[in-house]
Amino acid sequence: MEKKNVIFLSVIAVATLLTAVVGTTFAYFTATVTGNETSKNVNVTTANMSVVYTQGDKVSIANLVPGQAIPAMTFNVKNSGQSAVDYKLAWQDVNKSWTAESLATNGKGGVDTDIQYTISACDATYTTCNTVIHASSVLPNADGDITTADTLTLAAGATAYYKVQVVFTDNTEAAQDALQGQTFGGTVVVSAAVQSGHLN
Repeated sequence: MEKKNVIFLSVIAVATLLTAVVGTTFAYFTATVTGNETSKNVNVTTANMSVVYTQGDKVSIANLVPGQAIPAMTFNVKNSGQSAVDYKLAWQDVNKSWTAESLATNGKGGVDTDIQYTISACDATYTTCNTVIHASSVLPNADGDITTADTLTLAAGATAYYKVQVVFTDNTEAAQDALQGQTFGGTVVVSAAVQSGHLN
């Protein structure tokens, strides 16, 4: 009889322990929910990003000539949402008539690094663009993300202003004939980036 009591009490003890563990786990997860406990729905307003191109929506270059002045592409990004948002820039609709490999094999001179672009953050009038967010690099061969020095974050209701500048360096010490007459086209677009701490 004593053994049965011990077993019975052990079963009750285990059952009580399981109940306590389950209850604790449930309480832990419910404790992570914040807000109005009486509300049945949680409404979240995500960021609403818009892009305005002030001088056309494409970087478009035709009949390249070394040292030519290539018009910059300027655009602004506005966050009309209710919270800050992290975002990234990307190339879209890229159409480039040359590659590093094609230049290396044609024997006419010129290298891919002769034509490079930078992206800078500007003031609202685009007259001061002192903050480089993408350092000088070759134009892309295809669509893809653009690396930036820092994470791009835009506060609720704020607007950021950018300039994309392409430069064809005139190399006076080497031929660049293979690059003359080439074309490039592409658009810089904005997309939300998934980052902790901000709604995207």
